[in-house]
Amino acid sequence: MKAAQLHVDELQGDAGRPIDGRVRPADLTGSQRHLRAALSALARTAESFSRGARRAMPFLLRQRVRLDLGEPAIGNLSESDAAEHGPCYAVSLTEKDGPAWATLLLNGPCLARLLEGSLGNSQVSEGASLGDRLTLAQRVLIAKIASRLGEDYAEAIHKETGLKFQVSGGTAIGQDEEEESESRDGLFIEMNFAGDGTNASIVLAISADAVDDAVREADDTQLQKGDPKVAEALQNVEIQVTAELGRLSLGLRKIVGLKEGYVLRLPTLIESPIAITLGGVQKFQGVPVTSRGQLAVEILDIDAPSPEGGPQAP
Repeated sequence: MKAAQLHVDELQGDAGRPIDGRVRPADLTGSQRHLRAALSALARTAESFSRGARRAMPFLLRQRVRLDLGEPAIGNLSESDAAEHGPCYAVSLTEKDGPAWATLLLNGPCLARLLEGSLGNSQVSEGASLGDRLTLAQRVLIAKIASRLGEDYAEAIHKETGLKFQVSGGTAIGQDEEEESESRDGLFIEMNFAGDGTNASIVLAISADAVDDAVREADDTQLQKGDPKVAEALQNVEIQVTAELGRLSLGLRKIVGLKEGYVLRLPTLIESPIAITLGGVQKFQGVPVTSRGQLAVEILDIDAPSPEGGPQAP
């Protein structure tokens, strides 16, 4: 199985170099620039899956085999490509309330590892082979284990993104099998079995748009909730409040002639409300009053329009 070629760090540069096979170069000026958070979410999903997968593969603990996570990538997942060097098994997942898809792909060495481990064999040789296709008995056993792994994957997706997936089916694909296999673009991450001397691996794939939308929605929700410390700090921020008695326009000749004792007649009537602005934006209307020997403004209305009235020259 081909490993992912486009890593998260590479989204920040070097996007123009040729990339082999089915992985597209990153488009830093387009939507792929916004997928870095989605790639990180997939990596966390894979970590959560690797912990839960031990329930379906208890022999991993006994044999001290661990799942090493690769880098999440953007690319094209083709199930038929994975079967070039032996049979593989794909578990399909669908979103319960949406069009999103997810796939869990087990390569040939992984299937051999699952079969041998579930039957109690302690070791699987590096050259272990299943032939070109799985037998009926092998398919039945693999389908049971793979379905549990698919459920673990759905649980991990929900935990990290909030998306609800369910296992919708499983397909065994033989080596060089002439069978139509859907090829879809999305996010994927490969996990290798470390410590058993084989090339066993599991690939987790998911539609990019679904994860991207889920991450954006989670960020918006977090932004709305806010950090309590930030909210407390914002309460101490000072904002300029201005009570405006009125405005008028004067010609340059009259402005030059202004002197002490000159009275400027505003277009605002004595009984008319005045505008109260916060940071330059009108938010209230009020009337002038006095309080403790000082000029003050009593607020009358909230979010009211600016007082009407044309400018008048004195």
